[in-house]
Amino acid sequence: MKNERLIINLILQDLKHNQLLSGLKKIGLEASDSHYLDILEIVAELMGVPKNLADDWGTLYVGFMNQAIYSETTKARKSEALKSFAKVCYGQLKQLIENTC
Repeated sequence: MKNERLIINLILQDLKHNQLLSGLKKIGLEASDSHYLDILEIVAELMGVPKNLADDWGTLYVGFMNQAIYSETTKARKSEALKSFAKVCYGQLKQLIENTC
C-alpha cells in the first residue's frame, strides 16, 4: 500500500497521544474533548477506506487505541513496543479493507 511507512507513523503518534490523554484522565485532567487530533480520519483517507466499511474499520482502529492504553511495557522498550503495535494495527486495518473489496 502506498504511504505505508507514513500511515504506520501516524498510527504510532495516535497511540502515543491516546496514552497521554489516558494518563491525564487518570490524574483528573480530562482533555480528550479539546485535544482530539483527527488522526483516525487522516489514516482512513490515506488507506482509502470505502464508506460501507467505515464503521467496522473505525471500530477496529479505536480498539487498537484502547488496547495500547493498557499495554504494560518498560520505559526502555515502550517506543519499540508501540511501533510494533502500530504495525500490527496497520496490518489488520489493511487486511479488513482487502477482505471486503
